[in-house]
Amino acid sequence: MIVTVKHNHSKEEATERAKKFLQKLKEENGSRVDNLQENWNGSTGNYSCTFNGMKFAAKIVVKDDEVVVDGKVPFFALPFKGVIENAIRDSMLKAMK
Repeated sequence: MIVTVKHNHSKEEATERAKKFLQKLKEENGSRVDNLQENWNGSTGNYSCTFNGMKFAAKIVVKDDEVVVDGKVPFFALPFKGVIENAIRDSMLKAMK
């Protein structure tokens, strides 16, 4: 699953906003998100978490004019892949405003 969102910020500002996106995800979903792990190297972040008991992992790459989220959807969540992609896109768009 790949989600791409355009931004109008410097790469550094967009990276900071992407980092806050992950924390906001945790805050908005409370106890449904567990074991949130993130590791940033410059403008590339790798993260994983358990959401409703299912393990998710993704890489976030902040480019000069876009943010790319490349993630793996667990087999049991495949029927909801479109919903998951839309939720990530909507949340990332808000983070980049």
